[in-house]
Amino acid sequence: MFQAAEGSDPTVEPLVRVTDRNAAMACTPSGLTTYLRWRGWEPRHSDAVSVQWTLTIDGDEFEVDQPAHRGLRDYALRVLDVLRTLAIVERRSELGVLRDLYRASTDAASTIS
Repeated sequence: MFQAAEGSDPTVEPLVRVTDRNAAMACTPSGLTTYLRWRGWEPRHSDAVSVQWTLTIDGDEFEVDQPAHRGLRDYALRVLDVLRTLAIVERRSELGVLRDLYRASTDAASTIS
């Protein structure tokens, strides 16, 4: 359980940095795609290794490189990088974004099965 610091707004998610590579591995490529589309990101370029997504907010362009498959040696690190960028853009904690990525990964897996 997280406790808000004294004087802080308890309705705002605590700032938590996610470093667990196993947690990142639980996020599927299809779940990442589902989440990014749902949040308004647009694919710009893709190849065998990654998909580049962009989002423009108030004239500022943000970019993430989604790993294309779990077979990449640095898949977990790439997912953590996407997670950090999403947390900054959405002004949320990494933990909150990770929860939503898990949901998207679960939803994507259930529609494929």
